[in-house]
Amino acid sequence: MIYLDANATTAPSRAARDAIRQAIAALPANPSSAHCMGAVGREVIECVRDAACLLVGEADPEDLILTSGGTEGNNTVIRGFRPNGEPAMAVISAAEHPSVREPALACAAGVIKAPVSPHGVIDPARGTRHAVGGRKRADIAPRQYPATAPR
Repeated sequence: MIYLDANATTAPSRAARDAIRQAIAALPANPSSAHCMGAVGREVIECVRDAACLLVGEADPEDLILTSGGTEGNNTVIRGFRPNGEPAMAVISAAEHPSVREPALACAAGVIKAPVSPHGVIDPARGTRHAVGGRKRADIAPRQYPATAPR
């Protein structure tokens, strides 16, 4: 069998496992707690946030949101995206993962499902204009976009 979906089942690296074990042994406290052990845990998280910002070139650690994984991250972004305080239109691929599709359907002002080719690529030639609710329209740019971003 060839298994091609390792998103949810990839084992952490040895370095990641060792770091987790070390943190759990040294910091058995909730970083949201008011006591001193909580403050120590909170400081570790802030150090990780600073390091991640340096890694990705983000200048302000307050702009970095840490989540437990892809589903929580997708939900946080999609459910929180409200330009001008209003729900926005969403364009998703017809082959989108449920962690993107479901919050988009639940929270967006409308959802356009862009058709994909048999290879999972959004294909503008298969339909570039879609009506939404009989009122709004959206165009898919005349180039090909991957259905999902590389990880």
